[in-house]
Amino acid sequence: MKELEFTTYVKRPEMLEKSVQACVPHWTINIDSRQIENELGILVYKQEVVRLEGELTYEKIVAAIINAKYSPDDQTAILMNAINPNYLTEEKEAAYYQEMKDFQEWRDKAKEIASTIIKGLPF
Repeated sequence: MKELEFTTYVKRPEMLEKSVQACVPHWTINIDSRQIENELGILVYKQEVVRLEGELTYEKIVAAIINAKYSPDDQTAILMNAINPNYLTEEKEAAYYQEMKDFQEWRDKAKEIASTIIKGLPF
């Protein structure tokens, strides 16, 4: 599992931000924006970010959010561990179950975020 990139801002950012580079739209999705106190004692908003470019679709948003945290190799390993529980100790089986549960929760969150973004788009 990968660590997500994060940013901090003094003002709370929108969930979706757009910039254009070489005529191509670039999108930043801000996830779980929360107020914290930084090392200078200033209150700022910290959020995990996912970046993608081009046309926004529900599927692209979901995939980008999932892939930001779980590489394709991570996803394959989690799925294979879940469907092949033979010859595992109870501890290993519990660990694999928790991995799959965490992965499914992240997928559900990605779908929820994508739905919110798509519903809020003007087109």
